[in-house]
Amino acid sequence: MLGDALRVLRHLKPSLRRTGICNGVLRLLFAAGDPDSDSDRRREAIKLASSMIRNTNPRCGPDSATASIVYSALLTRNRAIDDESFAQALEMAEQGLFPADDAQFNQIVNKLCRSRRTDTAWEFLHAVKRAGGAVGPPPYNSLLSGLAREEDFRRMDILFAEMEEMGAHRNPITFGILINNLCKSRRIDDALKLLDDMIRGSSQPDAVMPDAVIFNTVIDGLCKAGRLEESAALMNRMKKEVACSPNTVTYNSLVDGFCKAGEIERALDLLERMNNEGVPPSIVTLNTLIDGMCRQGRISSALDFFRKLQLDENVEVKGNAVTYSILIGAFLHSGNLNKAEELYEEMLRSGLRPDATTYFTMISGLTQAGKPDEASSVASTMEEDGFSPDTKSYNILIAGFCRRKRLDKARNLIDEMASKGLKPDEVTFNTLIAALSKAADFASAQLLMNKMTENGHKPSVVTYGALIHGYCRAGDKAAAADVLKAMDAAGVAPNAVIFNILIDFLTRRKEQEAALSLMEEMQSRGLLPTTATYNALFRSLKESNMLAEALTLMGRMKEQSLSPDYVTMEILSGWLPAVGEATKLKNFFRRTDSPA
Repeated sequence: MLGDALRVLRHLKPSLRRTGICNGVLRLLFAAGDPDSDSDRRREAIKLASSMIRNTNPRCGPDSATASIVYSALLTRNRAIDDESFAQALEMAEQGLFPADDAQFNQIVNKLCRSRRTDTAWEFLHAVKRAGGAVGPPPYNSLLSGLAREEDFRRMDILFAEMEEMGAHRNPITFGILINNLCKSRRIDDALKLLDDMIRGSSQPDAVMPDAVIFNTVIDGLCKAGRLEESAALMNRMKKEVACSPNTVTYNSLVDGFCKAGEIERALDLLERMNNEGVPPSIVTLNTLIDGMCRQGRISSALDFFRKLQLDENVEVKGNAVTYSILIGAFLHSGNLNKAEELYEEMLRSGLRPDATTYFTMISGLTQAGKPDEASSVASTMEEDGFSPDTKSYNILIAGFCRRKRLDKARNLIDEMASKGLKPDEVTFNTLIAALSKAADFASAQLLMNKMTENGHKPSVVTYGALIHGYCRAGDKAAAADVLKAMDAAGVAPNAVIFNILIDFLTRRKEQEAALSLMEEMQSRGLLPTTATYNALFRSLKESNMLAEALTLMGRMKEQSLSPDYVTMEILSGWLPAVGEATKLKNFFRRTDSPA
């Protein structure tokens, strides 16, 4: 049927063609299937639509039906709107042939924005506007959202002002989009001003009243910015000024803010207010409070709070896997393994299934507590339960076995990772290289460093630092110097930590001149010596009674405004008064900052 229609159309003289006939063929071209799967049919459709748009024959020009066919085709196709198709749509809009309604108009703008073509969406919307088409809130809102995703706040402001100038009705969605993105971009004061404008204008007939979503967005933004008193005051204004009641989301933002600020009592007061006002706390509310208490070291209080919730018949939310994970993690990190294990068993008895977070918490906590075997057993249970340990989990286990000097087990875990399709990252390699270097197994450390490079990870200052530290511990000055040269050759600049390791090493070998020279090199590279640097040198200079050099360093330390610590005081106080330099010692401690 399509082929016959095309043949008839091609044989018709241009003067005999009519809009209805062309529309019929155009409709068949788009209805015959996805034009993207047939490039010939697509080219034919574009060619026909273009000939209609540019036709000088008034009887074969495009009409609203043509526009509807072309616009509908843009939206039914699976791929993004290409330049040719958009050019046709733009020409139609410029000729006064607009999308059928706001819904179709909005879908086109939204599709363009979703394809990150906000410039094109801007051009289309304004082409319709210039040609006299009606532009309602939905297309404007879609364009605002697209601009927000690209953080184009300048054009968002322009578009918002344009809506006001042309009298376009700005609805709560419009204000919500703008306020949400002002908060995301940390322009909290601008968001507050806009909200204030909405509140002040709420008595006007065409006013847009701020709803709970808008208030919650600003309150959350204030909380994230640490402006807690302002956020609490704004919650009070909700009810008083616009009769908008705070909801669970409102309170959750405030509870989270006060918990993060360590003001647990204020957060608990908010929970009591929720109960008094009949606002039901969610599991997020309860977990936020429990987590806040645990982070403040109030682990027993957190558990007591949880127990009260479990016994309170008026509280519907009793806790979930996240609740247990928070408590288990807190007890593990405080060293109370028995309590952590009790809670884990209780969780299983209550019918709650551990999730990936619970398992990760157990693995991390047990490893930190010096029980890598138990942590490894949890990882196996995790797999049996359908969760796969990730690279981060393996890194924690590898670090745990390295701390226990069980390097064979740590290396086996790297092989296990590979068997499961996981690739070691920079942390994995650096952890094991540091452990091998500490154990003076430099051959294995070097092989692992080569493997690190083969896996696409460039050795970092941490990698080289681990080797240098290992060689210094082993007393191999030449090897440590070679690693420092290798760093330079690789374009990796040594940091203050590496220089401090080398300076401390040289001072312990009583090579004071070499250590002082290395400090000069350190400064020539733009690195400032630390208190630890000076302490290592002072200790060595004292042992060799090199007073002049020590006094020079004391002067440098003052110039650098570096505070001595208790180690500095111990070294110099046990030396300078005995050699008649008590006054210089007193002046040194008076002129520098108070000891750290």
